[in-house]
Amino acid sequence: MYVVLFIVPIAIILVISTFTDLKSRRIYNWLTFPGMIYFGLYHLVFHLQNILTYILGFLLVGGICFLIAMFSNSLGGGDIKLFALLGLAFGINAGFYILLYSYLLTALIAVPILLLKKIYPDKMYIKEIPMAPFIALGTFIVYMA
Repeated sequence: MYVVLFIVPIAIILVISTFTDLKSRRIYNWLTFPGMIYFGLYHLVFHLQNILTYILGFLLVGGICFLIAMFSNSLGGGDIKLFALLGLAFGINAGFYILLYSYLLTALIAVPILLLKKIYPDKMYIKEIPMAPFIALGTFIVYMA
């Protein structure tokens, strides 16, 4: 029962955020903010003894992403909020692994694209890479591990 109350909302949030990020390069607040409220309440009901782990996941994973965005301008606000949501949902340890795997998976795609863009600047029109699909895949890897 608890698994259904946890996995179904995570899957819905990740599928919608992946779709909207691929389609319009946006992850909407109407998706992330209710998810934060839901998982905050979920952990208050089911994991009250470990609530600090989830709050720290929210603050630190979201905070690290905010700092990355502030200094590198490589992460959008929707991505930051999605990472913060996942930090709240999974806790600090799994949240850091989600962050790590998401960035590693993004690098596997972004580095070859950047190299090709340097070699063929007239033929490569990619300006930005949507991160939500990689966040979803990183989340899936951490959940399955």
